[in-house]
Amino acid sequence: MATKMITICDKHADDKTEATYHNSWTNIRGEERENDLCDKHQREFEKAWEVIDDGSALSTTRTSTPTHISSGRRRARESRITDATLARAWAKSVGMPVNTHGRVSFTVEQKWRKAGRPNVLAS
Repeated sequence: MATKMITICDKHADDKTEATYHNSWTNIRGEERENDLCDKHQREFEKAWEVIDDGSALSTTRTSTPTHISSGRRRARESRITDATLARAWAKSVGMPVNTHGRVSFTVEQKWRKAGRPNVLAS
């Protein structure tokens, strides 16, 4: 006999409403947090995150290999493409307003993620 596991929305007291979304994040104290939400509560959760849109963004810090000094010459850093770079390029490609540098807004990031995190730079 097969068993089906159903996750219940954390916001419903009735313990009967199925959760269709799982969210996880790190809060400002560095604690890993998570919740499971139904469609209604997910919309409320996303709306609450949009309130802090100006204060949160994808990091624009580049991950790069260390700079080495070899034979008196400095090697160039090998930069990797960040999520911020990809989200910014995608937003520009679909005509969405986005800063040319600095932070990528939460709204742009969420729309990029919902679009499947496309890499328009690879084309």
